Amino acid sequence: MPGAGDDERERAGLGLRRQSDGTYLYIDPYKRFTATFNQDGTVHFADRWKRPDNENTQRGKCCGPPRGLFGPNGMQVTGPYEWIIALHGIDIYGRVKADLLARTREVRIALAISYNRELLGRRLAALEGELGQIWGASGRAAAARRALLFQRWDECDEAFAIKAGEIPEEALSEMDRDRIATAERARRQIEAFIRDKLPQRSKHGYSPAELAALNARRQSRQPFDPYRTR
Repeated sequence: MPGAGDDERERAGLGLRRQSDGTYLYIDPYKRFTATFNQDGTVHFADRWKRPDNENTQRGKCCGPPRGLFGPNGMQVTGPYEWIIALHGIDIYGRVKADLLARTREVRIALAISYNRELLGRRLAALEGELGQIWGASGRAAAARRALLFQRWDECDEAFAIKAGEIPEEALSEMDRDRIATAERARRQIEAFIRDKLPQRSKHGYSPAELAALNARRQSRQPFDPYRTR
C-alpha cells in the first residue's frame, strides 16, 4: 500500500509544494496564477496581482501578488488585453485551471477524506467532556439534564455533519460514510455514559414513561433505549 512518502512524491510530481500551514501551493509555470490546495481538499486560485479569497476561489481578490509568483526577474505584468477580458468577467486561464483540477482530482479526494476523518475524530474525542458538562450542571434539574443528553443523542447525525466546499463527489460519498459511522459510535458512547452515570432504576435514571415520551419526539430512526446494550 502507498505510504505518506509516496503521497508526497506524487504531489511533488504534480507541482504541489507543501507549506508550513499544511496546505499545498501550485505555481503556474508561466506565472499566470497560483493555486492553494487547502487541507480540506478545496482549491483557491489567485491570478497575477491577486490574493486567494474565500468569495472568489476562481481568480482571487485584489490586490497584491499571491505568494510564489515573484521570481529572479520579478513577476510578469498584466497587460491591456487581460484587463479588457477581466472587465467582461472572463477567466482567460479557466481551461488551464480546469486541467489542473482534473490532474489533481485524486489528491483532492485524499485531502478531503483525511481532513474529514481528523475533524470527526477530534469531535468524537471531545464528546465525553461535553456529556460530563451536561450532566454535571447541578444547577439544572435532573429531568432537564436527561432531556439534554437525549437531545445530544438524537442530533448525532447533524452534530457530525461537515460543510464541504467544492471537492470531488467521490470524496463526499466517503465523507458521508465516515460521518454515519462516527455518529453511530457517538450514540453508543452516549448510551454507555448514561448506563454508567444514570443507571437504570436508579433515582437519576430514565423511567419507562420518560423514555416513551422522548422517543415520541425523536428525529432519529433508531429508538432511544440507552439501557439496552448493542
